[in-house]
Amino acid sequence: MSENQQWDAVVIGSGIGGLVTASQLAAKGAKTLVLERYLIPGGSGGAFKREGYTFDVGASMIFGFGKKGFTNLLTRALADLGEHCDTIPDPAQLEYHMPGGLRIAVDRDYEQFIADLTARFPHEAKGIRRFYDTCWQVFNCLDAMPLLSLEDPAYLTKVFFKAPLACLGLARWLPFNVGAVDREHIKDEQLLKFIDIECFCWSVMPADRTPMINAGMVFSDRHAGGINYPKGGVGVIAEKLVKGLERHGGAIRYKARVTEVLIENDQAVGVKLADGEVIRAKRVISNATRWDTFSDAGDEQRRSGQALVDAAHTPSKEQFWRKRYVPSPSFLSLHLGVRADLIPAGTHCHHLLLEDWNRMEDEQGVIFVSMPSLLDPDLAPAGHHIVHTFTPSSMEAWQGLTPSQYREKKEADAARLIQRLEAILPGLADAITHKEIGTPRSHRRFLGRFQGSYGPIPAMQLPGLLPMPFNRTGLKNLYCVGDSCFPGQGLNAVAFSGFACAHRVGADLGLNPWALPA
Repeated sequence: MSENQQWDAVVIGSGIGGLVTASQLAAKGAKTLVLERYLIPGGSGGAFKREGYTFDVGASMIFGFGKKGFTNLLTRALADLGEHCDTIPDPAQLEYHMPGGLRIAVDRDYEQFIADLTARFPHEAKGIRRFYDTCWQVFNCLDAMPLLSLEDPAYLTKVFFKAPLACLGLARWLPFNVGAVDREHIKDEQLLKFIDIECFCWSVMPADRTPMINAGMVFSDRHAGGINYPKGGVGVIAEKLVKGLERHGGAIRYKARVTEVLIENDQAVGVKLADGEVIRAKRVISNATRWDTFSDAGDEQRRSGQALVDAAHTPSKEQFWRKRYVPSPSFLSLHLGVRADLIPAGTHCHHLLLEDWNRMEDEQGVIFVSMPSLLDPDLAPAGHHIVHTFTPSSMEAWQGLTPSQYREKKEADAARLIQRLEAILPGLADAITHKEIGTPRSHRRFLGRFQGSYGPIPAMQLPGLLPMPFNRTGLKNLYCVGDSCFPGQGLNAVAFSGFACAHRVGADLGLNPWALPA
């Protein structure tokens, strides 16, 4: 494409946030292009195939596929494009395996979950009910309004008149973290630690640093809309979004690595690719992390020119953001094919293992397990299942290694992870027929994420979601979308970020309809 041709919007990266933004803009009539550095769409929400297995790149615990309300954002994003994903309901969100033999499975039915938790902590019956009912209050506020850009005054005015009590209720909880709320109702320290791990399983932070808004969504939507697995694997979501994008006149290019956001007269005007090609656009949207988008004068990696925006044009507020937020750890992940006879009938799909409460935030402290072929057997060859397990691991633990040292550490750490998993899957080591090992270096290489990080986490205790940045940046015509923006990590969260970004860009381009979504 020549420099004289121009798109309305170019989106850097095809993670779910970027794809929702791009497809929503295309549906509004914007001429939209997505540029993806890899071979397939989806980023952490993608999938890959090996020897008859379809492996999810990231987690298989999917929110956002409910059928009612406004929080079913994946359902809505696809429906807006004329697309649909067949899903398989998961009877439980997660089974926790905790110190002291404490095991709790979060049932899809809310009352059953409350009853199960109360049976283990009968002296906290009232506190359990009050805390989780409070989460429902937050969720009901979210579910009463279309979730679009909080940066658009016209939208805020319309939604306030549509649902004034919900808006006021939501504003009340914006400054709070879960830890400030659960301790109002609960005293038992072990139960409070359970709520810590309830938060950590999706926010990689304990309750004191997890925003109440996010918890209200997760702790309630798992019962309202439920956990629903997309048939064919998580990668189907991205494939359907791409299909809808293209049907509405948008386009996506693979193996198109953006190296620079072009800036003229202090505003973004397009991008430059690794091969030198220039693509011009009225609006530029980065689905890269904020560390990969903006330079940091104090960071040697950023000074070396790897960020999309050079230091001279990086807004000062991005340095302030870096003081408040740091990259969460990446993961050591194993994609395993196993004999089906390893897994007993009735086993839940998702598990979390923690042997020591004090190790929750440590390197490789918590182990997550997804076995999606229990829900969709077509993901694995006949007579086999998938065991996808991952544990937080920092880039620092994998740096400074020779190639042979790196290979040895991968195998040693994988073997130790498999040995620990024998506690919930006895005989695992002998049942493995296929193994793929990923490290933070793998996540950085294939997903293009700074340090392979899962996303930003607070460097300190912050007031809920209030400090999280929205989609607009300090550079005119440049926007950000994804887990570096409000409301944070998770497929449903970045889908919200995508809706919000598309709405804000749509407003700036004069494309938004007057009426709110039904």
